Amino acid sequence: MASTALPPTSLNPYQQTHEEKEQQYPVHYRGVKDLVDNGSRTLPQIYVKPPDERLVINSDQQQIPLIDLSELEGAGRSATVEAIGRACRDWGFFLVKNHGVSESTMENEMRVGREFFHLPTEEKMRYFSTDHKSRMRYATSFNVKEDKTLNWRDFLRYSCKPLEEMVPLWPDKPTDFRKENAEYIRKIGDLASILLSAISESLGLPSEYINEVYGDYSQYMAYNFYPACPNPEQTLGLPGHSDPGGLTLLMQDDVGGLQVLHEDHWVVVRPVPNTLVINLGDQLQILSNDIYKSVEHRAVVNSNRERISVATAYGPSMSTLIAPAPQLVNSSSPAVYKGCVYGDFLDSLESGSLHKKSVLDCLKLDMS
Repeated sequence: MASTALPPTSLNPYQQTHEEKEQQYPVHYRGVKDLVDNGSRTLPQIYVKPPDERLVINSDQQQIPLIDLSELEGAGRSATVEAIGRACRDWGFFLVKNHGVSESTMENEMRVGREFFHLPTEEKMRYFSTDHKSRMRYATSFNVKEDKTLNWRDFLRYSCKPLEEMVPLWPDKPTDFRKENAEYIRKIGDLASILLSAISESLGLPSEYINEVYGDYSQYMAYNFYPACPNPEQTLGLPGHSDPGGLTLLMQDDVGGLQVLHEDHWVVVRPVPNTLVINLGDQLQILSNDIYKSVEHRAVVNSNRERISVATAYGPSMSTLIAPAPQLVNSSSPAVYKGCVYGDFLDSLESGSLHKKSVLDCLKLDMS
């Protein structure tokens, strides 16, 4: 099916002109915030998930590990690296505090994102695209053209590199959106590199091994917006999935809605002020030769409050071949996966729906 990406303008290839924004789209292309703003009081059938997908199994007795990074560059580095490795092995998820991103930077990043989603639909639709390769786009669900049932989620996703080139292409409303995002992106990128060094060490690899493999790394940002839902028990913000990239760094508000699949139970990731949620992506599962796992997670919605999160996907360059690290492969631990170029991996995933592990499973070598 041909892409419905919007015609480019002379100033911004990701933004419509005034005339172009009058173009009509199917109602569900305009996003769930538009449905709510137009008075929808019941959940449209296209958002109703099959019962086996929306079954809620919560385990509030557990919480993902919380790791203090204050000693990562000091005398406590070994203990901190060990804690990170244990969290990667046992959970694939962990929270971090004292991470170097200031509270004010985090608050401003949340604020401008929330303000964007509260703009009139016509303003947001200037950036609408169904082209998953677009470097800056507003959209809804996951792949609105292919999803069999839609997800109760609107999002704004954009590339961070090269920063000087991308900043002028980001939304110009709210007026400080570009300024606040540029600041947050620099800080969160530095943190991602620091964490990958620690993860390398936790695998017994040289500190800079993963960063060097990633090379000219990729970095994408995504605001996820989940309005209050009239029938939250019948749908999801995002279904169970693993992240395809290298490392995801997530900032969530105080509402909560993220759940992690752990030992066959959905564990609620309760918001903790001034922390970030870190999870491993599929590329780290491949590189670690299955020592670490890219764990399924999902987003649930509620009927009382809107929720927003900000995800940073930090991964290899699109042309990088990712394969198990040679140091982790031997006669007793043979390679579990064949190598795959990261860009090809994303194409396989994003050309369809948000399947759980289908792409990763296809890369597994025959161990029989």
